[in-house]
Amino acid sequence: MLKARINKIEEEEGVKYEIYIPKENEASILIYLDKESFLSFLEGLVEYGTLNKEEVINV
Repeated sequence: MLKARINKIEEEEGVKYEIYIPKENEASILIYLDKESFLSFLEGLVEYGTLNKEEVINV
C-alpha cells in the first residue's frame, strides 16, 4: 500500500503544506495549502472520522 505524506514548507511568504498522495494505476495527487487552509482540511478530516465512528456505533 502506498502511503500519503505531508511536508511542511517554510518560505518567505509564509508556511505552506504539501500533501502528496501516490497512486499506482493513475496520476499521483499533489496539493499545496497555506496554513489556514491546511488547518481547515485537518478539521474536516477529524469531523469526517467522528461521523464515521458514530455511524458504526449506531448500526
